[in-house]
Amino acid sequence: MKKALSLFLAVIMLLSIAPSTAFAATAKTTTGTNATGLAYTKTTENYDGYRFVKGTKAVWDCSDYTLTATVTAVSGSKATFNVGFKNKAAKTYEIKYVANDNFDTCDSTEAINFTVDTTKPDILSTSSVCGSQFVKLVVINGTNEDTYGLTYYISPTYRINSNSLVVTKNSFTLGTYAFESIVQYRVKGTSAWSKKAFAKNSKMYLGGLKAGTTYEVLPLCKMYYTDIETNQRMYVIDAVCKTITLTTSLTVKPKVTSIKVTGIKYGKKTIPAHWEDHANQPSVWRKTEKLNTANYKVTVKVKSVPKKAKGLVMTIGGTSYYAKGNKKSYTFNLTYQDHKKIKGKKMTAKFAYSSNTNGKSPLGKGPAKTAKYKIKKGTYKVK
Repeated sequence: MKKALSLFLAVIMLLSIAPSTAFAATAKTTTGTNATGLAYTKTTENYDGYRFVKGTKAVWDCSDYTLTATVTAVSGSKATFNVGFKNKAAKTYEIKYVANDNFDTCDSTEAINFTVDTTKPDILSTSSVCGSQFVKLVVINGTNEDTYGLTYYISPTYRINSNSLVVTKNSFTLGTYAFESIVQYRVKGTSAWSKKAFAKNSKMYLGGLKAGTTYEVLPLCKMYYTDIETNQRMYVIDAVCKTITLTTSLTVKPKVTSIKVTGIKYGKKTIPAHWEDHANQPSVWRKTEKLNTANYKVTVKVKSVPKKAKGLVMTIGGTSYYAKGNKKSYTFNLTYQDHKKIKGKKMTAKFAYSSNTNGKSPLGKGPAKTAKYKIKKGTYKVK
């Protein structure tokens, strides 16, 4: 996942949502003043601000010396650095590096190599979960210390909780993050993104959407850090998951034409007497119950199906059943129990289309069509 520096957020926000395997050959140069008051230039190559690749190179150049850090190898999340130092002044220097929980101080004439794991925090980090970390290089001359750094990144562990998703005909409700959030969304197939910002721990709600319309939704986390070289407060935007595709609820009721009941198996069930516990209430004694049961199959036919329907929801009383697919016939396996006789019992069911499938469950249920049938083998027409 490509990470975007805050200083260039307005320019490359859209690029931050797409993976990239190539880096621009053009070097990036910035200027600053180190702790000893010397002006320096920093040039980076093959480096997008957070991701190290083989060939990533940073050069800090001032009047007294040139410091170089080059990635010589990458294996998974581990990047191996070689540090070079060119002394332009008649001074004695030492080089200190800090990476993860490793650090060492070496003479500037020594060969310096170290490895950093970009999935692990460094000892300077304020977070062990995510955020911006640094490879820290310090040029030491006596009591003078010039500190430089390259940023690497640990992605947040926060992910969209599918159980927190709510879809209506004109809105999406996502979960909450322990970070400031920005949600980008657009109608699928269009190029322009709309954006909405949310405070830390605020539920992300996108309203004013079009019914029965498919959207691409990308939640982003905004996390702050202090730049190790400039001491400025900055932030990074990170996409914590892939783009989510969601369709707002349909406004069409299913045109149910018939309900066919087959495969009925009648039976009996005994529930022994028992104490029934209730939270914060006294337990209740339940007497032995003898119930009649029926397992049966229902095949529902519809006249036509909206293109964006992902399945049909059948609700009887407080129980819902779900059949996936976009088709003109849906089959449900049902169970019913009652103290009274079941055969021939009249049932009332409600049918509604879902616009999304969340695992084995429907998401985004539209308006319902009410239809009746009997628990008796046969086909029942619906007006």
